[in-house]
Amino acid sequence: MIRLSTLELAAAAVTLCCVLDCAPLRPRGVASSVAIADSLFPHLDSLIGENSHLLTSRDGRLAGPAADLLQRAAEGTRFVAMGENHNTRAIPEFTVGLFRMLHDTYGFQYLALEEGPALGELLSRRMHRGVADAAFVVGREYPNAFHMYTEEELRMMDRVAAISQATQPIWGLNQEFGLLHVLDRLITIAPNEAARRAAEAMREECRKYEGERFARGESYISVPARGAQLAALHAAFVPAPGSEAERLLAQATLSHEIYLPYVTKPRPSDSTFARSSEERERNMESLLVGKLADARTAGDTVPRVLVKSGHTHITRMRAAGYRASTLGDGLADIAARIGGRTLTLYVLLHWDELNEGSFATFMRHAPDGVNTVIDLRPIRAWAAARRYRGLDAELRRVIGGADMLVLLAGDERGSLDALRTPHFHHYSE
Repeated sequence: MIRLSTLELAAAAVTLCCVLDCAPLRPRGVASSVAIADSLFPHLDSLIGENSHLLTSRDGRLAGPAADLLQRAAEGTRFVAMGENHNTRAIPEFTVGLFRMLHDTYGFQYLALEEGPALGELLSRRMHRGVADAAFVVGREYPNAFHMYTEEELRMMDRVAAISQATQPIWGLNQEFGLLHVLDRLITIAPNEAARRAAEAMREECRKYEGERFARGESYISVPARGAQLAALHAAFVPAPGSEAERLLAQATLSHEIYLPYVTKPRPSDSTFARSSEERERNMESLLVGKLADARTAGDTVPRVLVKSGHTHITRMRAAGYRASTLGDGLADIAARIGGRTLTLYVLLHWDELNEGSFATFMRHAPDGVNTVIDLRPIRAWAAARRYRGLDAELRRVIGGADMLVLLAGDERGSLDALRTPHFHHYSE
């Protein structure tokens, strides 16, 4: 059996960045003398200083000059998009404060995450029924359903749901990370006994892998044989077009296909990974369009969404002059079509390597222990007028593809203590 180990899952995310030619999940170190031409440094450094703002929090709410800046910048937006480092402690806390501000000021009701659509719907169903600590409950029941799996991430989902008045406050815009929760839902909605038995048989096999977080140290959904099993399950269900069963089976199959290149031996060509990555971005955009339609059907005529995903997906690559098109580009296109704007935030923690890489110039204006928001819009106007000459590719991506750089104090990874089980595996353990 070909396996996708937990280490390979993490490597897959890095490979995706390279294929899309995007900013990495954790910035690379690039000498500042290479990142910025010497002649440009004084002017750029001055611009960054003029547009740097202090961010604080009080009683779970954003405060300080940066909070005022974010609030003004979000006016008229349909989407606020956060590109992030995954599985940290500080970013989920910032997300809750940002969502509260957007909700209270502009009526934002939805948090869209880099999670599978079936998981988002499951979380929303439990939350709507008033299940206490619903995300934690689901997390323990389906530990492999979550891409981002830390105590802070789960608490964030529950806290956002408590703020929102929507019946479906959590949206999943990613491929499915696991299958157990999908199979359980298919069993619940099976049209006949034969379909139910087929789903139950696959669930029993899946439980051996997903009853605990990567219980066998491998991904059940990625195994090559899974494609034929999902096709057989589809044949057993014969789902009606547009039905929930069809959507669940289609997303499960697509998720398997997205992961498949990472376990195929010998390694496929770069073009295969490129197609997989492009399909992932298109699927994320398609899922968002579907959730917007659902929200309007439910009575929200102007749905506004906070989108939280990796830098790879949120950075507007076309806006920065690259050929690749990301979810962030799609958000801008959708907002323009339906009347509104997108505000894009590039969120980072104070990683040590930022002080020596392409971000070193920004870090000069972000003291240790202090949260800083840098408004990139005036800097982009200056850089674009120069056609980004003198700036390295990473700075071009960030300045051209985001509106604000959010630098949060601390570099701690999220906590796993309350989630561990005897055979628990995270990405890098």
